[in-house]
Amino acid sequence: MQHVRQINAIDCGIAVAAMLSYQAYRAAARADPTPHADHGLTVREMKALLGRLTSSAWCETRKDHHVRLDRATLAKEWTCAIVIGRPGAEYGHWIAVERGVIYDPELDASIPLAEYSRRRWRVLRAVTRFL
Repeated sequence: MQHVRQINAIDCGIAVAAMLSYQAYRAAARADPTPHADHGLTVREMKALLGRLTSSAWCETRKDHHVRLDRATLAKEWTCAIVIGRPGAEYGHWIAVERGVIYDPELDASIPLAEYSRRRWRVLRAVTRFL
C-alpha cells in the first residue's frame, strides 16, 4: 500500500480511502458524493466511498470494538480502515492498517504498529472488505 497524506484537518478518511483503493487522493476526493466542510467521513460514507473506488463491498466490523489499537487483532492481521480515538474524544481519526503496519495520513510515512505513538488509542470503528 502506498502512503497518502491528508490535506486538511478533517480529510483523513479521504486519504485512507485513497490508500486502500490504490487511487490518488484527488480521485478519492472526487468519488466522495457528499463532501463535508465541517466533519470527516462517517463509517457509512467510508463504506460507500471504498465500494465506489474498488468495486467491492466493504462492511463495518464490531471485532475489536473499543480495544486498544495495539491489542486489536484487526490491526495485526487484516487490511482495513480503522477509526481510532482517545477516551472522551469527540471525534475519531481514520487510519489505514495492513498487517501490523499503520498508514496514518497525518504522518509522512507508514510505521510499524509497535512504534506508532497512538497505538494505545481505542478502536472506535473498523471497515474491512467484505469476503
